[in-house]
Order: sequence, then structure tokens, then C-alpha cells
Amino acid sequence: MSLPNRFKKPFVVQKLQWLIDPIGYMESAVKQYPDIFTGEIIGFGGTIVFLGYLI
Repeated sequence: MSLPNRFKKPFVVQKLQWLIDPIGYMESAVKQYPDIFTGEIIGFGGTIVFLGYLI
């Protein structure tokens, strides 16, 4: 089984953005993939799948 919609930023950039501005990270990722995406961030052992929910 492959992971869905990999966020198209280099993993180093993703990790830095997650540390510095996690809300900005989520906002930019949800613009690209509104429903579900795979990110590579610090603190979760590497890769994690996010489910988007817009109000």
C-alpha cells in the first residue's frame, strides 16, 4: 500500500517549517491537498498522514 499525496516540499524544508510555523505548514499543505496528504515532519518518527478538515 502506498502513502497518499506526498506533500511536494523537500523533507528538510517540511521539518523546518513544522518547527518554526506549524500552522503555516498545515495551511500550505491543505491548499495543495485539501482532503488527505502525507508529510515528513519532526516528532512523529518521520512520515505521517494528515486528514484535512475545513470548516
